[in-house]
Amino acid sequence: LALAATAQAAPTHYVTMSDGASIALNVKVPEHCTATTPCPATFEMSGYESGSDDGQTPIGDVADATGIEQLPAQTGTREAHAKYFEDRYVTVLANLRGTGCSSGEFDLFSWRSALDGREVIDDWIARQPWSNGDVAIFGHSYSGLTGMMVASTQPQHLRAVSASGLIGDLYRDIVYPGGVTNYGFPLLWTGLVRPVYDIGGGTAGGLIPPESTSEQCAANQAERSRTVLEDPLIHGLDDTDSEWYRTRSLVTYVDLEDNQKLPGS
Repeated sequence: LALAATAQAAPTHYVTMSDGASIALNVKVPEHCTATTPCPATFEMSGYESGSDDGQTPIGDVADATGIEQLPAQTGTREAHAKYFEDRYVTVLANLRGTGCSSGEFDLFSWRSALDGREVIDDWIARQPWSNGDVAIFGHSYSGLTGMMVASTQPQHLRAVSASGLIGDLYRDIVYPGGVTNYGFPLLWTGLVRPVYDIGGGTAGGLIPPESTSEQCAANQAERSRTVLEDPLIHGLDDTDSEWYRTRSLVTYVDLEDNQKLPGS
């Protein structure tokens, strides 16, 4: 892992993974967290707006400018951190590869993305001067599921996990619950909800502020890719359980023991 993270004027950093992908992190360090008084960190990873500078979507910026509070999709997962954690812990929010300002290939709930989380925790967070080496994963729904996948990679510096809104199996719990086809939520979330936060908050949030990370964010866009045959919009229409679902389900990884060989390790 290349440990050189490029800090910008805003609290966004870019950390290079062992395979060359650049992961965007938004890092907020309270004033009392220093090299002499290091702090624990909370870590969240999703394909929404996490790694951008802004912390909200452009709709949120419009709401701030106009005073209209009823607009939808103004904020994302970072709101929970602002409410509970920012004054006590360092908060590190990451954009999954291929989303927001991160480069690489987006692949829903992929093991490679989980390994990215382990690399960020062990090889970047734990080595920062403000870090005491203790990291807790935090997340709900998308980031909760991603967080549990990251936890399954057994990061050495992971001390706790607070995750909610979880499902065990994509096929049985979401796409085909109780033997009934469910095309509604999975396709709506995959085709509309996630891209709204990803593009509107993550990508745009990094590209729009010219004084911050727009240059690096833009460069990462050119290095992004997506394998059409692995796209969730295609597999979400499949009523048959398959290896695609299995490799993206928590039940596949939840019982990993310390002495078991991890996929890709």
